[in-house]
Amino acid sequence: MKKDIFIEFDEKPNSINPLMFSDFNSKILNSLMFERLVDGKNCKIDIFNNYREYKVSFYDSLLSNHIYPIDYLRTILYQLKNNSYVYGYFSKKAINSLKYEFNKEYFKLKFLFPVLFFDIVLQSSYIVNSSKINLYKYILDKFNINNHLVNIIYNRDKNKTLDYIYNGENFISCFSEPNINLLTSFIDKKNMFEKDSSLIFYIFSKKRCFIDLLYSNKIFLNNELNKIKHNKFISVVNSFIPIKKDIFFDLKREVCDSNVKINLDKCITLCYCDFLPNKEIVDVVIKLLKLYGISVLTVKYDSLSEYLKYRNNYDMHLGISSPRFNSYYFFIFDLFNNLEKSKQDYVKKIFLNNLNDVKKFSTAFSHTKNFLPICRLKFIYYNNTILNINEFGDFYAY
Repeated sequence: MKKDIFIEFDEKPNSINPLMFSDFNSKILNSLMFERLVDGKNCKIDIFNNYREYKVSFYDSLLSNHIYPIDYLRTILYQLKNNSYVYGYFSKKAINSLKYEFNKEYFKLKFLFPVLFFDIVLQSSYIVNSSKINLYKYILDKFNINNHLVNIIYNRDKNKTLDYIYNGENFISCFSEPNINLLTSFIDKKNMFEKDSSLIFYIFSKKRCFIDLLYSNKIFLNNELNKIKHNKFISVVNSFIPIKKDIFFDLKREVCDSNVKINLDKCITLCYCDFLPNKEIVDVVIKLLKLYGISVLTVKYDSLSEYLKYRNNYDMHLGISSPRFNSYYFFIFDLFNNLEKSKQDYVKKIFLNNLNDVKKFSTAFSHTKNFLPICRLKFIYYNNTILNINEFGDFYAY
């Protein structure tokens, strides 16, 4: 057995059921424990008949490890029947029309109606023996990867993180929660990594007028966010479907749009969960609102579960979200019903004319009636192991 690998998490996931995962940490953990399909790496995915047919051909890297098309087919069929996160994204008529075929080298799915982006679902799910589903209700903390014993550590003590590094362990620090010590106390940057993540901070408001106000001053928000103390841990975004080059804003716009008028006879409430750098992001939002004479009462929650339970009791809240599957396009499904009618029609036209027009999708989801994307979290972490992660939190071997 090779040297142990230690991987740090900030808290335990709600579940590690790989067929029904419900939070970001469970997704990360499952990516360590189970194989998934990757087009061009361990399989080839072909799409036919205007998104009605999907063929997945397995490469020898899977077949030689005794992972066969029938294994994955059982997984996806189980999910389509039992997992609302999968089933709910697509037309019930299309899913119920599914027919399939398979042999030792491939499987094929056939729908009577187009099912867009299903190749992404196929690559975001894990190959699991669904007959053993009850085994996965327990939180595992040790398992093997490539003859390495992987130890899962649940820790929020930032000083203890440094102990693992200084002790010379094969170690991956928590990347889903910022650790200032990695920037201030740790001098050796050889094994430090930094990348944008798919975790997007957003402001939710019950009243659309506040979203319109914030959006009309997005340049101001962007500039202020870039000045916060811990701006190293975020990067500004202008859409739930971020692209490298922003296309929404004229940089010559005034800081404040004086045409927006909001009359209030009381202060509004805004809540957030006390994770770095949430308070700094909230302070930027408050600074803008104060320019319009709007008073804000903030409420801080130390517990994530308490925050999730009560956040809708407030006028506004700062939230964070990642697409359910490994593509920002799935925010389209999550937020479509929160678009105004004209934007819904616009998105429908994109679907009909050019699914690959990322810029148009990005423009449509720059904000919705109740949601405004603010920035996204950067993963900054220590890693001296054979593993690495992508922006969606999936582990993979070098």
